[in-house]
Amino acid sequence: MKHWQSYWNSGQHSSIPNDVKDIYGLTLKGFWGEVFSAPLVPPKNAILEVCCGNGALPNLLLTQPMLQQGHWHATDYSSLNKANFAVSASDSRLKIQGKVNAEKLPFEDETYDVVVSQFGIEYANDNAFLEALRVLVEGGIFAFIAHPASSRLITEHQQALVAKDSAMELIAILKRLSNEPQRQEYKDSFNAFMANTPDQIKRELALAGMFEAANAFFAQALKINKAQRQGLVGSIERCFVDYYARMEDMVAAALTEQRIDRLCKLLEAKGASLSLHKEISVEGQVVAIGQLWQK
Repeated sequence: MKHWQSYWNSGQHSSIPNDVKDIYGLTLKGFWGEVFSAPLVPPKNAILEVCCGNGALPNLLLTQPMLQQGHWHATDYSSLNKANFAVSASDSRLKIQGKVNAEKLPFEDETYDVVVSQFGIEYANDNAFLEALRVLVEGGIFAFIAHPASSRLITEHQQALVAKDSAMELIAILKRLSNEPQRQEYKDSFNAFMANTPDQIKRELALAGMFEAANAFFAQALKINKAQRQGLVGSIERCFVDYYARMEDMVAAALTEQRIDRLCKLLEAKGASLSLHKEISVEGQVVAIGQLWQK
């Protein structure tokens, strides 16, 4: 999961793209408002968040009056750097803990009043959902937001992944040019790539920032030495390998109707009851689903 570790190390707060974060935040806040205003939630509570990333959810909610008396334990599989967290680590209500496997939580049975996750727990296997129930007190609640397979963002990611092979082809061309930037054969291969790549693929590469990265390389190629050129192309390659790996993870993790049905049966078999199932929409398009369970 190095591609996620490097992503969180870069200071990103959530897996949601920057261009829709504000819209998503306002919409998601409405669901969490329903969850924490429900009579099921005790006024003073111990909250466990699994797969927290860099704290987008506590950043969204800890300022709310409904959580002034609670304690929030944010955990993630990655090693978390408190300096990158969206909420100050000095907040007395917050504990941050990295290297926590959601599929095998290192906590005793019936430790928490509330377990939550936002765009995180679906990346783990089904046992993570059972672990969430295990660490809940009797009568506690488990609430999560996840991307359904049909959501707007997942559809956009599937479209973007169509361009992955072309992105890797372009990076291979840049690697050759980093060795000999003035060799005509390599220049011709770049021109041929641009001429032969379908417009749809070019659009996806442009949206991903691939051409911007290529232009940055060309702007520097003749001003820097071979080792520096190779280092620049290496950083471009790592950036886009990680970018597409994260997209592939998100598409694979998105909840299909079949998995939602399976998870519901698993949780019900453990005695949990579904109190809320909500499709969360932005501009008329479903972007997430939210569920609230009581143990």
